[in-house]
Amino acid sequence: MSSIVIAGDTSGSVTLQAPAVAGSTVITLPSTSTTLVSSQWTTSGSNIYYDAGPVGFVGNPLGGNGGVFKSIELGSSGTNTTTLFTQTNAAAGGITVGSYLTSSNTSLNNAYSGQQPTRLYMNDGAFQFLNAAAGATGSSVSFTEQLRLNKTGALVLAGGSTSATGVGIAFPATQSASTDANTLDDYEEGTWTPSVGGTATYSSRTGTYTKIGRQVTAWFDVTILLIGTGGGSLSGLPFTNTSSLPGVGGIGYFSSLVSSFVIVNPIVPGSGVIVTFETATAAAATLGDNQNIWANSSRCLGFVTYHV
Repeated sequence: MSSIVIAGDTSGSVTLQAPAVAGSTVITLPSTSTTLVSSQWTTSGSNIYYDAGPVGFVGNPLGGNGGVFKSIELGSSGTNTTTLFTQTNAAAGGITVGSYLTSSNTSLNNAYSGQQPTRLYMNDGAFQFLNAAAGATGSSVSFTEQLRLNKTGALVLAGGSTSATGVGIAFPATQSASTDANTLDDYEEGTWTPSVGGTATYSSRTGTYTKIGRQVTAWFDVTILLIGTGGGSLSGLPFTNTSSLPGVGGIGYFSSLVSSFVIVNPIVPGSGVIVTFETATAAAATLGDNQNIWANSSRCLGFVTYHV
């Protein structure tokens, strides 16, 4: 693609030249102040105005999001540091800062040593925020998406599901733990399968959980059909209690347990991944640790909260 150069002469007039040199569209103004011949262009001091309609720019393969682009590049020659672009084959466009298009128009390079190029990309109602690793001036740039605001209103963090719908925050499936105590770095909802082990069979059993940061709350509802060789604790929690302190919870309902308990208290032992039960058969009694509560037809519904 030939460059278009606007060059002035000593009389102040301008001419258009199209040298046979491949490259992006470049508009070069005379170094001395002059008045452009075309009445569509006007100048005021160092400012130049075009008010006769839209200005077109030749497409360049800008890289990073695919497709062919039309772009405006700002900055010193050869190291343009800001690029405004539109994608000609989709309702997309954006702005890239801290990088420049190579002379072959096929890739982007770092403009500043040790600083990370950034990009805001807009596509079909969504906003994508990307950056690239810092590198030496002139090194190749590869952008990675760090944040997306979907057109539905979902805010997608790096690694989260880009197809998330509804209004909310989409965290990555695998937690990216933060060392900052004031940073919320995870949210997850799911199910788990509580088990009393052995040869026990069940009339029904369900388990759900919600994880917010380090805190996990797990609910369970277990009804035994035949206890067999099962009994004691419930296994199957979705996360291990990494604290030295036990997690605690409560029982909302129980029936047909192995004894006539008046108190049943579920806990998750420190560094454990099971639910054990403290019990008492009288209100004034001391709670017994790690007790078996299960028998044929037993049902127990409750929850535990612990830290990971």
